Amino acid sequence: MEKLLHAFLRTKHLTRAEVDETKLKRCLSTFDLTALGVGCTLGAGVYVVTGEVARQQAGPAIVISFAIAAVASLFSGLCYAEFGARVPKAGSAYLYSYVTIGELCAFVIGWNMLLEYIMGAAAVGKAWSDFFNSLCDDCVKKFFMDHLGSLSVQWLGDYPDLLAFTFIIVLTIIIICGAAESSALNWVFTILNLFVILFATVAGLFFASPKNWDNFAPFGFHGIMSGAGSCFFAFVGFDVIATTGEEAKNPRKSIPRATVAALFIVFLAYEGISVVLTLMMPYYKLPESSALATAFDYKGFPAAKYVVAIGAICGISSSALNGLFPIPRIIYAMATDRLIFSFFAKVNERTRTPIFACAASGLLTALLAMFLKLASLAEMLSIGTLLSYTIVSISVLLLRYKPGTLIEDTSGDSTQPRLDDPDVVEEIEESSDNAINGEKIATPMVSKDDIFASKKKSSKSPPILTSIIKNILGRRLDQPTDDSYMVVKISLFVFILNIIGLQSCLVWGMDRLTAKDPLIIVLFVLFLMWMLLAVDVMARQPQSQDKLMFKAPFLPFLPLAAIFINVFLLLELQTLTWIRFGVWMFIGLVIYLSYGVKHSTQNEEVSNGPSYMELTDTMED
Repeated sequence: MEKLLHAFLRTKHLTRAEVDETKLKRCLSTFDLTALGVGCTLGAGVYVVTGEVARQQAGPAIVISFAIAAVASLFSGLCYAEFGARVPKAGSAYLYSYVTIGELCAFVIGWNMLLEYIMGAAAVGKAWSDFFNSLCDDCVKKFFMDHLGSLSVQWLGDYPDLLAFTFIIVLTIIIICGAAESSALNWVFTILNLFVILFATVAGLFFASPKNWDNFAPFGFHGIMSGAGSCFFAFVGFDVIATTGEEAKNPRKSIPRATVAALFIVFLAYEGISVVLTLMMPYYKLPESSALATAFDYKGFPAAKYVVAIGAICGISSSALNGLFPIPRIIYAMATDRLIFSFFAKVNERTRTPIFACAASGLLTALLAMFLKLASLAEMLSIGTLLSYTIVSISVLLLRYKPGTLIEDTSGDSTQPRLDDPDVVEEIEESSDNAINGEKIATPMVSKDDIFASKKKSSKSPPILTSIIKNILGRRLDQPTDDSYMVVKISLFVFILNIIGLQSCLVWGMDRLTAKDPLIIVLFVLFLMWMLLAVDVMARQPQSQDKLMFKAPFLPFLPLAAIFINVFLLLELQTLTWIRFGVWMFIGLVIYLSYGVKHSTQNEEVSNGPSYMELTDTMED
């Protein structure tokens, strides 16, 4: 049991050489990554979500809802940007949690991200098929139903959708051909989509009627915030940029720049469409689907709906392509660490892509798009995205308060950051003295976890409890210590527990709260007080002074705000979504416990680590 717990908590240690080395092809520029983020984020939602939220939740105040959602997404985006600059490797949130929290958490997040992207790409493929059918009066659907029959199972689609299957397979083949080829196609789709959005925004302003904004917020503040929650998911997809760490030309600069640029472009696009849509047509007359095309019809400009249709096709195609793109990269990262079957890490020598991972993920996605309903696919997207965002925010927070460095620099002109720790040196010298005096000693094996866990301590340091209390009260330190890091971890744990309690009061106890139920009010105040106290304690702790290409600003407040928002949205998810997620995670944990724990590369590093005597020779050299 102790060994299993150690396996769950062991972290991945990286050297500078390991970070810079890759079998994949570095061919993507900052502009390519920006287009990738925009293409994955700005899909059909701009043509569908805007009308739905304005009609049912926010009214014209949807422009405020989108602004709030954009700021909330930026919180998580800046955390991704910092980690992308620190650890430019394939895997995104999977790798980030592996180097900061531990192996079990990394596997859960990686497996969760696979669910997110596979379901998302399948849903977009299904949406592409449905939209294409709507343009030709369901001729393709009728053909397949006549020749293949229909499906009567509740959670399956109406018929085997071979059009969606073929669409996903074609995109998979393009992705297998290489990152440069898929990026070129993405550029075409994204530029056409942005052109259509610009056309619709400019043309719509000529038909704008300020009277439609007379009742600007018909659903009040609650409607604006509810709309912001729905709009938040319209920004989902920018994290695809972080999965390209091994294919970007200069990832430490391009990943942060592309993340911020993509979010800004997507925000402008959504804001522009929401403004003209609510000015062209009263919000209560907007249809449930094709709102933008209907608005131009309403104003006597029916030709514009064909332009909108082209933009929707390009947007959906781009979203599907970019939704498929990160799946094999995550599989490749997990297979390289051998947490899942290692043959998925095989890279084709000509295309420099993980061919087995691409083929397997593409086939699975195509089959899901072929047989499942669009609603069944879409329900699983939110939980994967929000959990990934939350873990990345936690990882950034922990890493900035952690003593030592994340990546060991093994170059000749730099010092070894871990071998100069006094405790390690003292033990090595004692081992050497005993060997010189002729004493027989067993040479213990030292794992990377043991070496990198050694931190600078003083022989005259105060008791641990006293030191922790001083850190809680905010003693001034230039660099993080083990004690200050422990205070941060405890405070973060307290913060998360209390925001769950606080938000549970808001989600499930709002009626009792507004009715001034004393029990709910007391619980709400206690949760709020402990949450703010945890934030204050964290803010007093020293942060790492390592120089980075990009740092998320306003720590610890920005990551904590991201965690607060993400947990709130997680609590809003339906119970059935959590049940389906539990089934998927059960399958993943069976694979990890039966294969990953035993074959993990970190497991090999523990058993094959250098001995103290070998470290002595290294220092003498």
